[in-house]
Amino acid sequence: MAVAFKGAPAATELIPFVVNIPRGSIPPWLRDEEIQIAIHHAVTDAVTRLAQRIVTPGQVLGRKNIPAEIRSQAARSMLAMRGGKATAAKMRPLGYPNLVKAREALKHKPIR
Repeated sequence: MAVAFKGAPAATELIPFVVNIPRGSIPPWLRDEEIQIAIHHAVTDAVTRLAQRIVTPGQVLGRKNIPAEIRSQAARSMLAMRGGKATAAKMRPLGYPNLVKAREALKHKPIR
């Protein structure tokens, strides 16, 4: 597997990996090229699924090397979720069953 030069753009940088599979577990009629192609497709599909997975704001804040703008968005999102939960909890005893109804009520009249 080829590895790009250092300093290359991230989109062209290749990540080397090693897969250890016992030769006895592979049928003898398969060629090494066929195995390499199958492994390449499987890894590409798995990484694509990882990239499409929904990441929570807490997971973003828990990772290193995340740009400050993205960390800030994640923190604001977490605060907004917490604020919504607090509003819903405060409004539930007043007869508003969910957050949508509570927010509508907040727009129309102040809470005491």
